[in-house]
Amino acid sequence: MNNKAVFFDFISIILVVMVIGIVLLVAKTTYTSFTDSYTFTDANAQASMDDANSMLSALDWLPLIAIGVLFIFGIITASVTNVHPAFLVLGIILLIVAVVIAGYYKDFFQDFQEQSTELNASASALPISVQSINILPLVILGLGGIILVFLYAKGGFM
Repeated sequence: MNNKAVFFDFISIILVVMVIGIVLLVAKTTYTSFTDSYTFTDANAQASMDDANSMLSALDWLPLIAIGVLFIFGIITASVTNVHPAFLVLGIILLIVAVVIAGYYKDFFQDFQEQSTELNASASALPISVQSINILPLVILGLGGIILVFLYAKGGFM
């Protein structure tokens, strides 16, 4: 149980949230362009497309759920890992690097969504995903600080 890779959990949170956000944005754009180009006369086909739209809208919460689940795993990992307090400086440096990477990915996502009007319209249809990615550096800073406290506030180094 002496896994010191808890610092790289920050990077995994960033990557998972970015992949989910981009996949949702592309899926919503593809769905919108498909439904705009075809007219459905069959009621069953239209009902299926409405179900697909409601499913994509429900997946809007997926980045926040991923952040929460990965944060819980980070807390669990930090609580069972024994780390010498001398590594606190390294943890803070890695946290700063993770926040910078999260800021870079946030800017990349904003540039990606502003490439075309279709992607921008899809982004407005997924407000929770877009907002969770826009505040990703602050979330990583807060969650990383909490994980560092869990990691180093335990009693005694063994």
